[in-house]
Amino acid sequence: NNKMLNQVQKNGYLKSPRYLNSFKTVKRHLFTPSIFEMNKNIWEELMVNYDNPQTDILEKIYVDRPLVVALKEDDVLTTSSQPSVMAMMAEAANIVSGMRVLEVGTGSGYNAAVLAEITNNQDNIVTMEIDRQIFNFAKENLIRAGYKKILIINKDGGFSEPVHAPYDSIIVTCAATDISKRWIDQLKIQGTIVVPLATKGVEVLFLIKKVDDNEMVGTPITYVRFLRLQGISSMINHYHLESKKFHSFERLIKNEAKFDKTLNEMFSQNFHRKKLLDFVFYLSLTENDMVTYEDVSDEKLGMGYGIWKKDTHSGGLILVFPGRVIHYGSEEVKNLMMRHVEEFHAMGNPTLNKYSIEITSAFKPLEKKHNIYWNIKRRNLNTIFILNK
Repeated sequence: NNKMLNQVQKNGYLKSPRYLNSFKTVKRHLFTPSIFEMNKNIWEELMVNYDNPQTDILEKIYVDRPLVVALKEDDVLTTSSQPSVMAMMAEAANIVSGMRVLEVGTGSGYNAAVLAEITNNQDNIVTMEIDRQIFNFAKENLIRAGYKKILIINKDGGFSEPVHAPYDSIIVTCAATDISKRWIDQLKIQGTIVVPLATKGVEVLFLIKKVDDNEMVGTPITYVRFLRLQGISSMINHYHLESKKFHSFERLIKNEAKFDKTLNEMFSQNFHRKKLLDFVFYLSLTENDMVTYEDVSDEKLGMGYGIWKKDTHSGGLILVFPGRVIHYGSEEVKNLMMRHVEEFHAMGNPTLNKYSIEITSAFKPLEKKHNIYWNIKRRNLNTIFILNK
């Protein structure tokens, strides 16, 4: 445990004794009866013997990375989150003793237990899990680890839990494409929501504060990747495409699309990984036909970001993968990508920390208060991304 926490501290977290001691108190292996590792495209299960825990398995558990802890038909069902990300989210929300916290997405239960230690009261933690299998799994883990008083609810977290509201903070542990109105309603004034918000497949962790009943403002923290939120607050058009679910798109990429040398040289020479993420975040705000694609059968390919124009005459596809750019269809889509790159450069290659966000009702007229902003409509809300000078 100490080795893992030393790495979390090297990453810049757990400087507060309360946070560090909370992570020391909660034993991660009690929430991971099994971990799954991919070996030659086959999942291998490693089971913990709680009577005599195996040293080699404990060494795999006590690392600063996410762990796959449950599968469903060979797909990842849930994970134990990376401790650095858990610490980042709790510290961003400034969780302190006595706070009432709602967690959306229980997962293994590990994060809820850590939050209980930080707040110094298990009764202050409400955690919601929509999936019955994960709910049962997490409940067993929490009981095993001695956290019987944490309230775990098998229900869609998008509805929140009004009986125990209002909350000082809401921590969402899965990628959301909408900010639930119920989260906002059940949050105290000056309360916070920490949420991985997906926009056209680009996931950014945001800290959002409730200024009053009609205004929410926030700042981005970092780029992240989480499992998807299920239920009412899930909007499929803001998630990335997966090869397993979009076979026709996969065939187009593998059989029809061609390697584009010109664009590949431009991106490889001018866009390191962080700058590429900054660009695709900008693209997600400015391009209606922006698309994000992941080929889960080819880990080397990674995540691809680009533009997919579906027009009959001028349609086409550009996808930028790490170290590889592919093109299909008309030259117009290629020229469009070049124009976005030029605009991004003209704006000074804005980094994530240059943005802020305001959240208002979708039924409320927008007030133009900023020179540069983009309104991305969600189900019932406007998310206004502001580029600050």
